[in-house]
Amino acid sequence: MDHLDTIEATVPGLSGRLDKDKVAAVGHSAGGGTVGFLMGAQVLDPNDPREKDISDKYIKVGGGS
Repeated sequence: MDHLDTIEATVPGLSGRLDKDKVAAVGHSAGGGTVGFLMGAQVLDPNDPREKDISDKYIKVGGGS
């Protein structure tokens, strides 16, 4: 997401066709777990009480299986 503007400018015919306010992520198996983390799911580590939040502010919708 940090380089989406560069990708959009580089890929022919893509410029102006992306809605950066409506980004979704999907995944299967471990990819589904990754999407969960991007959506805000957190894993508790009994040896480390610090909160681990790797959610992504750009991802508005997600799903996985």
